[in-house]
Amino acid sequence: MLLRPHHLLALLLAAAVVPAGRPASAGAPPAAPAGPATEDGAERLDAALAAAYAAARERVRADPALAERLRRAHAAFLAGREAVRARPEARLPVYLRSGRQWLDAVAGPRTGWAGAWISGAGDIVIAPRADGRFTVRARGDDPIGGSYTCGFVGVGRLAGEAMEVAWDTAAEEDDGADGWTLRLRQAGSVLTLEQRRNDSPAPTAPFCGVHGSLEEAYLPARAVPPPVTAWEAAGPGRP
Repeated sequence: MLLRPHHLLALLLAAAVVPAGRPASAGAPPAAPAGPATEDGAERLDAALAAAYAAARERVRADPALAERLRRAHAAFLAGREAVRARPEARLPVYLRSGRQWLDAVAGPRTGWAGAWISGAGDIVIAPRADGRFTVRARGDDPIGGSYTCGFVGVGRLAGEAMEVAWDTAAEEDDGADGWTLRLRQAGSVLTLEQRRNDSPAPTAPFCGVHGSLEEAYLPARAVPPPVTAWEAAGPGRP
């Protein structure tokens, strides 16, 4: 597939985010899959991961909905271990370390839009502008398969209880999203992202690779951590 220049820009911008850094009870920490570790150091990394999860649960416990989102994100991460083991080129220790860094970045309850937000497969950074709008940078990729990368740099405007985000054309005349926009909503301390095609001729989101998506629930973060990944360095589909 031939990529247009502004599509390539979207993918490059996705790599430019520099790391800093459902109501119910959170319940007990999800258990790691049974069986011996298959790579050196995995048991030690499992212990560090469990400690990081316990600390993150403590930070979010004042908000039951946020605590539940954290529980689900961590359960999905642990379920991904088997997929990592099934890929010879993937590295379980790398996956576990990046998962611990992700947990370390999770912040407590938040009010307001500004700041870093993270999901298991991406992040959003929202910064207020002097004109009352917001600069919004969203990034995402496939942590295990490396099959896609997403990148969106936009300008957000409040519309009732939501934020509508359009591609930022200030530095480029072309719309790198081909008319697609993002809609952000807050429910307590959880941010949700919806991709909107509008009347775009592009059948899939131009700012994502094939089968990629930024649609997810995002948790408040103290800083943007390195991406959750099973790759030692730049793997397939990764910048």
